[in-house]
Amino acid sequence: MSHSTTDFDKNSADRWVSEPELRQYLDYSESTIRRLRKRGLPSICSDRLRRYHVETVIQWLSEHA
Repeated sequence: MSHSTTDFDKNSADRWVSEPELRQYLDYSESTIRRLRKRGLPSICSDRLRRYHVETVIQWLSEHA
């Protein structure tokens, strides 16, 4: 799993995205996101809709990956 903050432009880094959008940004599989979520990947869930704050996810990955 490799990622870089340069993979994201400033406009997309400060927004909330769905799991499919996050997977596309990071080029991660569904199972990888699931494993990361079990390890504490930050997200919010409301009415079965999970969202990720891109900037927060990037920071979390840099500290935990």
